[in-house]
Amino acid sequence: MNIDVNKWMHYLSALGVAFINPYDEGWDIPGREGGRPSQFNQLSAWDLSMANVIDQYVNLMAKIEDMVAKLTGITPQRQGQIAASELVSNANTAVTMSYHITEPWFWNHNQVKKQVLTMLLDTAKEAWKDGKKTYLNYVLDDATRAFLQLSEEFFYEDMDIFVDDSTKNMQNIEQLRQLMQPAM
Repeated sequence: MNIDVNKWMHYLSALGVAFINPYDEGWDIPGREGGRPSQFNQLSAWDLSMANVIDQYVNLMAKIEDMVAKLTGITPQRQGQIAASELVSNANTAVTMSYHITEPWFWNHNQVKKQVLTMLLDTAKEAWKDGKKTYLNYVLDDATRAFLQLSEEFFYEDMDIFVDDSTKNMQNIEQLRQLMQPAM
């Protein structure tokens, strides 16, 4: 058929055929002196399909996710995986401790966000500074549009951005919104 050995081996490998050398291991086993082959009947076929490989990768990813969660301090209670037999105080303590562990990371992330937004504001001020009257199209909270005219002083003002993620501040803002309705 004019097929070389490499091509045969490729086809056999693609079909899932594997060769086993019965002389490979076990030369020092009693009764095998003289080079008799071992009785190899433990494995008759191998499943070389991708399902096993995919399953192993999924299990590996789950293990990595568990390790990362433990390293970062995010507990299962914080992820919402609370067992039915777990006490409420224990779950609250675990969530609170997790917040304390991850709070510096969120603070650092907010500082980076503040720096990025400040640089974006400074870049926008420089980009809109062309000597002509500049108008911005802005969509307000109630979905109406407003055209804002930037004054000449806008480009020379010092501006800053304040990033806050405190739950207490959000509660104060919500309470202020509720009190604003009766005041109106």
